[in-house]
Amino acid sequence: MEMIDSIIGLVTDNVVNKYIDTGKVPDWAINRIAKKIKRNKYLTSNERVIFYGKTAEINEAIIKLS
Repeated sequence: MEMIDSIIGLVTDNVVNKYIDTGKVPDWAINRIAKKIKRNKYLTSNERVIFYGKTAEINEAIIKLS
C-alpha cells in the first residue's frame, strides 16, 4: 500500500498509521510536505499530523529545496 501512496503522492491514513505505530515517515512524504509549505499550500489533516511530529526533518527538507 505504501508503494501506491508514493506513486499517487498522497499522505494517506496508511502513511499516518505507520508513522503512529513506528515513528517512521517515508522520505517522499517529508519532501511532499516540505514542498507544500515552501509554496504556501494548505496541508491536509494527515500532512499536519506528520508535520507536528517531524517538524525538524521537514524544515531540513525545506532548506535543501532552497
